[in-house]
Amino acid sequence: MAESEIAPKFAPFFGMAALMEGLQSLIPVVMAGIIAVYSLVIAVLIAGSMDPSKKYSLFKYVRRLRE
Repeated sequence: MAESEIAPKFAPFFGMAALMEGLQSLIPVVMAGIIAVYSLVIAVLIAGSMDPSKKYSLFKYVRRLRE
């Protein structure tokens, strides 16, 4: 690309860097969403495996989560 009065020839490189910077800030948001969905699935699986007719104390509940 030839150099012009408006922009130097390396200007597209910095334009691409700005685009990549915008995508990099999106990655943590997507990863947080994936972790949230995974945690919700695990919580439903744990809650489904517990017997609702039994009374659980806090100690038994925490111990049950570790099984």
